[in-house]
Amino acid sequence: MKRIHPAVCLSFAVVFVLSMFVLVASRKTRLAGQDQRRVKISYTFHRLPRIASNQYAVWIEDTKGKYVKTLYATRFMARGGYVRRPQCCPVWRARANWAEASPERIDAVAGATPPSGNLELVWDCTDEKGKPVPDGVYLYHIEGNLYWENRVVWTGKIEVGPKPDASEAAAQYFPEDAARWGPMIEEVKAVYVPDGE
Repeated sequence: MKRIHPAVCLSFAVVFVLSMFVLVASRKTRLAGQDQRRVKISYTFHRLPRIASNQYAVWIEDTKGKYVKTLYATRFMARGGYVRRPQCCPVWRARANWAEASPERIDAVAGATPPSGNLELVWDCTDEKGKPVPDGVYLYHIEGNLYWENRVVWTGKIEVGPKPDASEAAAQYFPEDAARWGPMIEEVKAVYVPDGE
């Protein structure tokens, strides 16, 4: 049996170690790229000139209806205004289990009711714990109170993965004639960008 020269063994060891380094580095690069994924949700907001309106929330779910993350909620509602006005976004509150929200969770998403105009929110494709979500189809929702119990819920689908995607959401009114209180939220769209541009 022939003996293998120590220099050859050393060469194989060096190649093996370098191969493992390249494999780990490419995996880290791929995961870092995953962190660059973004979904941009745009919509037009019309501030309504009446009480018991202008409260809304924006959140993400998977296609099985499992809650993923809240992106934004109006400050009054997010900080407990729904206790005084239980008509405020009941679907979002139930899905997000908002009654159990920590002060940190509330502060992360609560914001002032914006002025009328075109708005955009960005979802970084993570869940509420900051973990990247797996590739797949996700639902984006905006629920808004038009006047007391009159609400609109916008829902759209967006695919997160290696290719860009875009979609438009559809509105559902509760009760069915709630649209008579005026358009508070319109033109809800989403664009997915895999590399974060």
